[in-house]
Amino acid sequence: MKWAIHILIMTFVFTTQLSYSQGKYETIDCPEATELLYSEINQYRSGYGLRKLMNHPEMERKSKEWNEYMVSQYINPKNNFYKHSIYGLDEYHYNSNEIIHCVYFNHKPSDYEMVMALMYGDLVNKDREAIGCWVDSPGHDAVLRLRNAEYFGASVCLFKTDKWWVIYGTVKIR
Repeated sequence: MKWAIHILIMTFVFTTQLSYSQGKYETIDCPEATELLYSEINQYRSGYGLRKLMNHPEMERKSKEWNEYMVSQYINPKNNFYKHSIYGLDEYHYNSNEIIHCVYFNHKPSDYEMVMALMYGDLVNKDREAIGCWVDSPGHDAVLRLRNAEYFGASVCLFKTDKWWVIYGTVKIR
């Protein structure tokens, strides 16, 4: 049986700084999933009559750096993911609204599965309620639907623990 576990957070610009060392997991960049995420976010926004966002390369780079930082801090599913986000390096926040999501899979997810889990929750197990996603979270959804936003940068990455395939998705919107 395929399934995913979701952890949602939303952050804004913070001033706290924290140094970190490289973690034990190798980050696998997922450019196809990132491109699919751009398309899905713009399609979602168009359903609300909102303008299409333009990709901002610097915001994308900062999103990727943020994902790599989060992976470097990863210990296990219970190690307080939220604290890493709050105390992350200020430079990764890049003066933008930011949404982050972490999803655990019991199998290596496809690009489509990764994006659908980030945006809409666990679509693999339709017989049970989704555990969480950006559009079901009022704060995350508000960021996705910012009326005056023009640019975004996103990154999706994947890594393998001894038990899980874990994805981090980060989107910066301004």
